[in-house]
Amino acid sequence: MATIINTGMFTKVIAFENSANKNRDPGGGYKGTFVGVVTTRGFMRKIGGGREFENSSFSKLVQEYECFTFWRSMFEENFTKDTRIIYENQSFQIHEMERYKENRMFMRFVCVVAD
Repeated sequence: MATIINTGMFTKVIAFENSANKNRDPGGGYKGTFVGVVTTRGFMRKIGGGREFENSSFSKLVQEYECFTFWRSMFEENFTKDTRIIYENQSFQIHEMERYKENRMFMRFVCVVAD
């Protein structure tokens, strides 16, 4: 399915945050604090979902989304593997990031709802 993107679709507020630091929590995992990087307008839609299995005994539901925003050079310079998207009070982990159709106008992100 071809997606046609134009600036009239960018009506939602989308924020990006980077992990400032990671601290070990009492459960043995990591708990990080996040700092806002940029807030912009964008378009987000659900593109899929399903079950993901971990250790062959635990399954969880995964919702996959596609996010489009305006391109900024700081996206390619300052984003790390810990950058997350905040949209409608939900946190999303970025799985894929690219310039949409290889031009410097839009960015495309594929992300999933973070736990």
